[in-house]
Amino acid sequence: MTNLADALERFNRKETNLLLRFAVGHSEKHPPLNACFRRNIAIKLAIEGGIPEHAWWAAAYHFDWLAGALRLFADGEAVVGKDWPNPVNPDPDTPATTNQTKRSHSLIQGNQEDIDLIIAFDTTLIMIEAKGYGYLGSGQAARKARRLQLLYEHAGKVSSGTRRVSLHFLLISPTEPQKLLTKWPPWTLINDTIPWLKLPLAAVQTPLQVNRCGPNGKSREGSFWSIVKSSTPGGWVPPKP
Repeated sequence: MTNLADALERFNRKETNLLLRFAVGHSEKHPPLNACFRRNIAIKLAIEGGIPEHAWWAAAYHFDWLAGALRLFADGEAVVGKDWPNPVNPDPDTPATTNQTKRSHSLIQGNQEDIDLIIAFDTTLIMIEAKGYGYLGSGQAARKARRLQLLYEHAGKVSSGTRRVSLHFLLISPTEPQKLLTKWPPWTLINDTIPWLKLPLAAVQTPLQVNRCGPNGKSREGSFWSIVKSSTPGGWVPPKP
């Protein structure tokens, strides 16, 4: 039967991943992850035995693809072409009361919401959410947390025995999350804390960004644009006082 990495590869349609492999001379196979990076992730997530050099990985991998890959890994090629119920709303605090809300609370949403980096080997799946100069607002974080829980419940239903997948989640950013309002699923926590790894930033003299603006340079809308200093290194938006 298909192994987990092969199942994930069947859904990997991001041109960025294909282009990167081609650019670094790994058209048929993905380039190996850095040994120090693998070691640090394994320590943060308490993965016994570490992450092997041959571990499969992909960037910007859609949540919908993850659900499909887990089903394919569990039951093989026979699942292709079949219809499956689409679970809705694992969070009792935010009931799905309209069709639009139900769609945004379901396992398969038909959109491009993704995980920044996934790593897979044997029956282990690691999902990593990263921020560099941007910030993850409470709304986006809540959506990610909800989809992670739906994916976890889906994995529990479709996998068993030697094909049971172990899911892990990690945050990476320049600064550690402080007072984050998001209720992350219990299975993502280690010692009651969301695992976090520091993201080193390139040594740039002064990070810059481009904004749309009005003639006075103050508005974010209008027929002008300007180059301004970027915000400080990002990560996670703290709650408002």
